[in-house]
Amino acid sequence: MEIVPFSEKWKTKLWEYILRFIPDFHHIVGRLEKEGEIFTIHLAINEKQHIKGTMTLFYGLFAEIRGSEEAIEKLINILPKKTQMINIYEEYKHLLIENYPNPLKSGIDIFFSMSNQELATRVRFSPKLIEKKTRDEICELLNRADPEEWGSLEPQDIPMGPNWSWYGIWEKDKLTCLGSMTLDKCRGTITYIATCPEQRNKGLATSMVSFLLKKIFAKVDLALVNARERNDVAIHVYRKVGFEPYRKFYWMKLK
Repeated sequence: MEIVPFSEKWKTKLWEYILRFIPDFHHIVGRLEKEGEIFTIHLAINEKQHIKGTMTLFYGLFAEIRGSEEAIEKLINILPKKTQMINIYEEYKHLLIENYPNPLKSGIDIFFSMSNQELATRVRFSPKLIEKKTRDEICELLNRADPEEWGSLEPQDIPMGPNWSWYGIWEKDKLTCLGSMTLDKCRGTITYIATCPEQRNKGLATSMVSFLLKKIFAKVDLALVNARERNDVAIHVYRKVGFEPYRKFYWMKLK
């Protein structure tokens, strides 16, 4: 098996490979034209010239490795020394641990998927579009909702690109629940869901997720979301509206 950098020669085969496993490549679906700009790709190619795995490196720091066990093992060997975070299939985490036995932090994410036909709508509240000027308010709520996961976020860290949409639910002019999503031509991804600790168990998050799914399914037929394996509350909400587990991913933070 050979490891080669992505080039135009491989574009058609890579796209065919991605379409077989869209949830595995949710960060680059619809953004292959950005290859070389915000991310680079290396391919694991077998003797029949078939793609058996990929490594996508974002900004030279965050690596997503996908493919067969043999391909993942070889791709791990070319990780740059400055890599800060790595994400692979959970069943192959031993390959990563063998090479990096003392990570700064590690965990497991569960990815969920849903098709348009599976939506169980549960919108009891009415989310409204959040304007960019409320970046501080978004950051404050994320910090409070999950200090371990988002406690270090600063307002400038909040993504506000052209494909991102943020929605909120307010009570007496205070943002109590928020959600965000991204859309491309193949799928929609729910990226953030957060509720004020004192406003939980009122159906706010369920309403927000249902609302975002309606927005997504008005454009595409596939929705994705992920949750930390330890986050039982989020998993319960996603299952309740119709999401089903797709796959587990192991992540490791090195720096």
